[in-house]
Amino acid sequence: MLVSGLTKERAFVAIGLVFTLLYLLLVYARGSASGVGMGGLFIAAAGMLYFEKAKEMESLPVTSIFSRGIAVLILVGVISVGVSFLGYEDLNYVGHPERILPFFTLVALTLMFYGRIAFEKLTAEYSILLGLGLPPIILNLLAEPIAVLTANTGGMFLWYFGFEANVVGRVVYIPGGAVQVTNECSGYLLDAWLIGLAIAAQQVVPLKNRAFLVLLPLVGLLIGVFTNTIRISILAVLTRLQDEERFEYWHSHDGSQIFGLFGIGLFMLLYWLLLKRQDKQEREMKERQASSAAAILARQNPNFTEHE
Repeated sequence: MLVSGLTKERAFVAIGLVFTLLYLLLVYARGSASGVGMGGLFIAAAGMLYFEKAKEMESLPVTSIFSRGIAVLILVGVISVGVSFLGYEDLNYVGHPERILPFFTLVALTLMFYGRIAFEKLTAEYSILLGLGLPPIILNLLAEPIAVLTANTGGMFLWYFGFEANVVGRVVYIPGGAVQVTNECSGYLLDAWLIGLAIAAQQVVPLKNRAFLVLLPLVGLLIGVFTNTIRISILAVLTRLQDEERFEYWHSHDGSQIFGLFGIGLFMLLYWLLLKRQDKQEREMKERQASSAAAILARQNPNFTEHE
């Protein structure tokens, strides 16, 4: 008990909500509506898992003054860094490092209310928030090879549909038109969202086959590349048609968001199918086990009759 009527859980949640609101306001101020929605989704998933174990963690010993002091310093750092990000013209160029702030907020709150002993208990929550913040930073460093890969897959896509496509570096040429795949147009941010979703989904509704821990982020990356390949191919065709209005729509307006939603929806559909397959396999295994048990009892007792 912290003070009368205020438990660790309530204090943790109250401060967490304040910093969540500040983070979402920061993202909104940066002009990223999709970042607000996706960021809120990741934080809500981590919060849901926290509530499942909060009562159990209430009994952990009181943290030291040193731990609480470190926690306060981290929270002050989170606020200071968040404010400084408001001065950046475009965080897209540096991999949106503001998305790592919720992770450090959770570190601070853990130290403040539970101490280092709780880090192991909150592994899933840390994984989800790392999935929000770390992939865009890493993939930003790989944006150039991703852009080259997207240009080449876009050229292959156009060739398959009958266009005389030629790719030089990151530029896709077709007769009468061309499009350059810059780092910002490489789709690395969508790839990062999909990798993060793969990590979060495995923590919230896990697949029992541990191989999916590695395979699903890779699948998310491939879905992102495939989705952006279609978009780049459409842009190349629009340059040939000299349709500037539609080009701008699919390049930087709602059209680009539609492709992002398509990629996320495709990944979620795939994960749902994998969960259905897992449930089916578990049911079949239980039925086989029940049949085997009934057969053994029947051999041991000839008068045994299985009832539904």
